[in-house]
Amino acid sequence: MENKTNCLLICNMSGARCISVLSSFVRLKNEIGFSREDAEPYIQSYMSRCLGKDQKTFRVQDTSKERRMCKIPCEQVFDEIFDGKIKEMKTGNLRYI
Repeated sequence: MENKTNCLLICNMSGARCISVLSSFVRLKNEIGFSREDAEPYIQSYMSRCLGKDQKTFRVQDTSKERRMCKIPCEQVFDEIFDGKIKEMKTGNLRYI
């Protein structure tokens, strides 16, 4: 919890970007052309960890004016990252384009 708070403070004070595990996939795709095929072993490893903790969804911000966070099935989020439908926010959260 403390690291997350520090990260948010850095974002608010200096404009630095935070990164989450999910946003790292967005960056790898965008910055070095990491494909879904390249990412698959890492996705499966992360998914097994999430499912082991009974996590079946990730939160992604929708495109509405209210900017609601929606619970999206984990596998769908990875599909949409590599389909270019999701972008990373400064907070490390994900948002639909």
